[in-house]
Amino acid sequence: HSHDWLQVYAEQAPKNDEAQLKKDQEATSNDDEKYLIEFLFYKDLYFSERFQDEGERVLRNVKYNAKLRDAIVASYMGSFDCKKTLHEISKPILAIAGGLDRVVFPKHAREIRTICPKAHYLEFDRAGHFPFIEDRERFNSVVNNFITITGGRS
Repeated sequence: HSHDWLQVYAEQAPKNDEAQLKKDQEATSNDDEKYLIEFLFYKDLYFSERFQDEGERVLRNVKYNAKLRDAIVASYMGSFDCKKTLHEISKPILAIAGGLDRVVFPKHAREIRTICPKAHYLEFDRAGHFPFIEDRERFNSVVNNFITITGGRS
């Protein structure tokens, strides 16, 4: 993941919104609920505009584990760079990105084609960060076709 979205959000979000997020998070002692509140706060970054309501419904049904998330972020997200080893992958790769993603900008997702020329890259023009939710049927069809074409080699 690129952390460019933090900069974009910081430029777009009024300070009072951030204060409201902190207030909402302080209203609960449940870490998982705090994570959900944060996730919903940033949902406009994760989902395309046309999918905001459905996206919120999906997020509210996800089971969160704040401690696991924090451990993952602390352990590698800040310094994780897969560019150094991606070109070594010999198995079929399917990279799917949302054209309206404001978390991992499409220009960064497209780098897979340069780093790993054998990768199959597909951009869902009208999806945000979660094309597998926003365009479920197309996503499943693309993945199933890829598995069929590549013979499911692993």
